Amino acid sequence: IKVEKISAIDYVWIGPNIEKKPFDDVRVRQAVRLALDVPAIIAAAYNGSVEPAYALEAPGILGFWADAPKYARDIEAAKKLLDEAGQGGGFSTRLTVLNKAVAQATAAVVQANLAEIGIDVQIDALDPGAYWAYGENDASKDLELVLVEYHGKFDPGFQTQWFTSDQIGTWNWQRWSNKDFDELHKKGGVESDPKKREQIYIDAQKLMDESAAFWWITHNAYTYAFKDT
Repeated sequence: IKVEKISAIDYVWIGPNIEKKPFDDVRVRQAVRLALDVPAIIAAAYNGSVEPAYALEAPGILGFWADAPKYARDIEAAKKLLDEAGQGGGFSTRLTVLNKAVAQATAAVVQANLAEIGIDVQIDALDPGAYWAYGENDASKDLELVLVEYHGKFDPGFQTQWFTSDQIGTWNWQRWSNKDFDELHKKGGVESDPKKREQIYIDAQKLMDESAAFWWITHNAYTYAFKDT
């Protein structure tokens, strides 16, 4: 029997509904990003078997942003941002996840992380039918925080398409709208020069990073056992 581990091109992240207070304030979103302990999530939920993600596009895909910022955990800086946003006293929120072991372990770490900066996280673990129903009939407007895992394809535009403004109400659960991102997504879909196309998708990911509305966890990995015949 041979065993082979292959890095994946999925994208797993936690995102806030930026139409909901207090997540409409970028300082609150930045504070949560600084409070999350992604290495602890990977250790607890994934048994340390995956690498952390820092942006949307995975290594190996055109548009991989090798220089994406790596946000080290900083509780004091997070608390300061909450104070600046008028949320120094803390608040309560709901984190929606799939009812499966990895997601619930991730949620437990997030709950503990955010408690350190005064945010009380209630975990709402749903069966797949109820969870994915948030992609229909504008149901995502009721989300507050959500843990999401999407599977990638090797064209970067497949990944960016879910975060355009016209996806609000279906798969853009952050309800994030940025006209420049929308234009970059369209431009990337018709540009034939690989170098130019690569920069288009890096620029699109920079806008996502500036929004602080996407808190990346991992691109996943898959392990296969097989007979060598």
